[in-house]
Amino acid sequence: MLKSQDWTRLKTIDGSEAITIIDSIEPLKKIPLPRITETILSVVCIEGSVSISIDEKTLLMTPSSIMVLAPGHLLSSYEPSNDFKGFAINTTLNFIEQMLPIMSRIIVCHKAFESNPVLHLPDEDLQTIVMYRQILHKKLTSPENPYKKWIVNSICQAITIEIFAFYFRELEQAHGKPNIKHNRGEELFYKFITLVEDNYKHIRSLSEYASKLCVTTKYLSALVKDVSGRTAGSWIDSYVILEAKKLLSSTDMTIQQVSEALNFPNQSFFGKYFKHNAGISPSLYRKMGIDNK
Repeated sequence: MLKSQDWTRLKTIDGSEAITIIDSIEPLKKIPLPRITETILSVVCIEGSVSISIDEKTLLMTPSSIMVLAPGHLLSSYEPSNDFKGFAINTTLNFIEQMLPIMSRIIVCHKAFESNPVLHLPDEDLQTIVMYRQILHKKLTSPENPYKKWIVNSICQAITIEIFAFYFRELEQAHGKPNIKHNRGEELFYKFITLVEDNYKHIRSLSEYASKLCVTTKYLSALVKDVSGRTAGSWIDSYVILEAKKLLSSTDMTIQQVSEALNFPNQSFFGKYFKHNAGISPSLYRKMGIDNK
């Protein structure tokens, strides 16, 4: 096995669960199977092989391969070879939401995970993932400093985005355009998310997005809920709140300036909106960010 910690749990800067990295097959033996996946599970096979039963279908991972499983799959069994070497990255959906600016790309890749979860990596890509893991381990075991949590969090995001990039590239090479396999509902949802990504700073009305997509507000609301399991309003709010949190935690902008940057009518309205969606006031969130550095 890799010469590092067998089981590393990481949290986001605000203390919520984010990611678990497993460098040994031993901890996995303690997990009862079968079970339904509730997170995004990425497995990297460096040497040897591992046979994994997913949704009553057996998949074989060989050297230099990666597998990504989205939530909702039935994981029945896994059988690693005696010479297996690799690691797994278990990512919560809450952590993925911290990367909302690339959510439309992630949605595209989700289709690739379903149809072809195992992907063979060129040596260069495999070494990139291994390098990220080595850097992460080094930072985790380094002496404490005021910016350690931020650095670790950024490395975790980089690993996750890198993995999505592999699948996105594979889709482009195979099909010429990334969204070729989406059905009508998924395609409209993809267009909705892309619009939100481009306009969330100045458009928060669902009716305006529905108008841009040439559908009724009621239809768009029902479709988004059906495809994603979340309301359209919560998607819009997520983008706004994530941007607000970034500005509050990583810039010297005043709360009034953050409010203006996100096109709120005034600071009071922004404060109420932020507290309703984040659970705390903007000033308290900023204070927590400073205290956690």
